[in-house]
Amino acid sequence: MSIGKSGGESSQIGMDKKIAIVSSTQKGLDLFRFFSKLGYGISCYVTIDSETASRNKVSGYVNAGEELRGEVKVHYVKSYDLKEPIDVSYFKTTNYDLLVLGGWQRLIPKEILSTLSIGALGTHGSSEMLPKGRGRSPLNWSIIQRKTRFVISLFKVREGVDDGDIYGHKTFDINHWDDIKSLYYKNSIATEALLEEFIPGIISGTGKAIPQIGDPSYYEKRTEKSGLIDWENMDVFEIHNLIRATTRPYPGAFSRYNGAKLVLWKGVPFDTRLEWPRAQYGEIVRLFNDAFLVKCLSGSLLVTEFDLDSNMELYEGMVISSNELG
Repeated sequence: MSIGKSGGESSQIGMDKKIAIVSSTQKGLDLFRFFSKLGYGISCYVTIDSETASRNKVSGYVNAGEELRGEVKVHYVKSYDLKEPIDVSYFKTTNYDLLVLGGWQRLIPKEILSTLSIGALGTHGSSEMLPKGRGRSPLNWSIIQRKTRFVISLFKVREGVDDGDIYGHKTFDINHWDDIKSLYYKNSIATEALLEEFIPGIISGTGKAIPQIGDPSYYEKRTEKSGLIDWENMDVFEIHNLIRATTRPYPGAFSRYNGAKLVLWKGVPFDTRLEWPRAQYGEIVRLFNDAFLVKCLSGSLLVTEFDLDSNMELYEGMVISSNELG
């Protein structure tokens, strides 16, 4: 059955099932809108408050209660890992049939998964098919590693790390013009296509998932410090990839100068032939009205969007530090 082609019929699928979205980012809001478009009623939107998001350093946090305002019941859990007794008790008493995860970077405890009649659905991807590329920040890593495609899978969540059986997958490009924001747009479109294709069978119980095959690999966890630019050892293309992988809504690629912080939101390789033989790597060699040029290994980088601390002033000849302390 194809959702969307038969609106009356599709709107009746799963009407007797209690579906909850679990999210802390924009992805969850996109999922809520998409499920509503397809005619599925969402029983509750489960999320965290801003204090919990700040404590857990959730990039791109969105307060669903403020965004949805009465469109659906919003429940704020106490703990991001859902291990607090009050959170476990909540899921045991609500009797949801299906949880749909989006932008929730924590494992779901087994005692919560066991309360679900259908289960929990998640998406995860990498440049290869799962089980390759499990773990954190796969879109960011794919840009940094100069991958040219991303394969996102819809899978049944288990208590391990992205190890559930797979219902299906979609592939999209990672091109030279992409940054993390545009990849989120592509990821959202691919996720919606997967849900539209497989949700009817999952809810009706006729959908089949296949186990992951092969030896798994895992991406390392990225933190805010992972965005520190190493001007002495990274070439201009590596720096460019780091910038586009960590731009908004992430904390950004950055450098220091005398303890002050300079965040680079957008920078592109400028030239590989123009040379500044007396300049150091990481040195600002030219200031423009709204941009500046930095000497790098293998070329120069034009920085066009940036933020700097109020006590920092850029000047030609300034050498930006690769040291966290500046």
